[in-house]
Amino acid sequence: GSGKDSESKDFFMTSEVNNSNPYINEQIVYTIRFFRKIPVSEASLEKPSFEGFIVEELGKERELRKVINGQQYLVYEIKTALFPLKSGKMEISSSRIKFGVVRKLKNKRFFDDPFFNDPFFGGGRIEQKILSTKPIILNVKPLPKENRPEDFNNLVGNFKMSANLSKSEIKVGESATLNLEISGRGNIRSIQEPSFKESSDFKIYNDQPKVEIGVDGNSLAGRKIFKKAIIPLKTGILNIPSVRISFFNPETEKYETISSNAIVFTGLPGTEDEKLHIAESSKGEDLHESIKILKRDILPINTSISAIKNHSLSLFSPIFTALLIIPVFSYLSCLVYKKRSDKYREDIKFARNKKAFGEAREKFKEARRFDEYDKDIFCSVLSKAVREYLGDKMNITGAALTPAEICERLEAAGVPSKSVEDVKNFLENLEYRKYVSGNLAQEERKEVLKKGEELVDRLEKDFRRFSL
Repeated sequence: GSGKDSESKDFFMTSEVNNSNPYINEQIVYTIRFFRKIPVSEASLEKPSFEGFIVEELGKERELRKVINGQQYLVYEIKTALFPLKSGKMEISSSRIKFGVVRKLKNKRFFDDPFFNDPFFGGGRIEQKILSTKPIILNVKPLPKENRPEDFNNLVGNFKMSANLSKSEIKVGESATLNLEISGRGNIRSIQEPSFKESSDFKIYNDQPKVEIGVDGNSLAGRKIFKKAIIPLKTGILNIPSVRISFFNPETEKYETISSNAIVFTGLPGTEDEKLHIAESSKGEDLHESIKILKRDILPINTSISAIKNHSLSLFSPIFTALLIIPVFSYLSCLVYKKRSDKYREDIKFARNKKAFGEAREKFKEARRFDEYDKDIFCSVLSKAVREYLGDKMNITGAALTPAEICERLEAAGVPSKSVEDVKNFLENLEYRKYVSGNLAQEERKEVLKKGEELVDRLEKDFRRFSL
């Protein structure tokens, strides 16, 4: 099954699944592809909610080139593994992508506003676009009841199992690690631990299982390792019996049962407990030492109470006053510092708001380090500085929003329309400059840095003036 949006010559979007008639818990692959011939900016993908499915990412997104009807497209592709949880008709809702398209202007300056009246700004604009795919309908089949094993626990896929013990000889009372590994294709996380029979020969203690998941070709694969501590209770040749699990294999459309290998090990006699030797303390004779005054230090040492003079401290002396004030002042300072620290720690919105301006300034300093050949990085750093500043001031994720979305948030927050328009123009033109040919000369870089700093300064005043 697949879903496709209305196409255009420059860009279009598709979605599809590799199997529209899966069994319950069978893995299917949902693929989204975004085709484009022209540069785009600020692409933001919204996946379906995948309600009624277990969801696993199938690796990272990738970009590739594809020729369609003689036209070469750059394709953004992302795959997701889905496991349907019920039988019958299930719907995968639409995917959407929002992005900006760079459009050049002919014989017209981009802005009439003198704030942007310089060579850096002008010659292009960003058009906001939204594409969406059609929903996909699945017909999910129930698992067959015929020949279903008693120990079947809804595991679907194709798996194998092995077991090993870390030692072949174990002393009574000591431990070794039993590793039981189940690997294959399917929902690895849903594998239930096989049951071990209790034994009078040894004790079994469970540890946390380890899950390793990866991508094998076009599907999810991996292994789940159950670790157990084995402690022999007697000597001799001891046996850990095999365990088994059952699963439904959608390729053969049959139930299958696999077993681990049985393990034999030797229980050795434990070491005898060492006797504790308690040392008794011998009675010693009382020792008496006479104390003598050998020498006098620089300051005299008083050897009798009568030699000590009564030194009193006036209540009105500066020293006494300082001794009273300093602890109180220190306590109040610590109290203020603690309250402010607690405010920063507990109120994320407050902390982001207070740090926003300083962090934006630091990012502008960072942008100065890039020479004229780092145009893309330079524009990206400036764009990030302004976006994250606005995100911190409004307690949102500014870096993930398009210029149009940021402006909507600013307008809703009550920022003056002049500042909102300047933000939109500044961000859109940074995106435009990333995709036009040529480098930025040093003077141009200095000028746009100045414009960016002035813009943030003005926004900071707006936020403070209007208590936003």
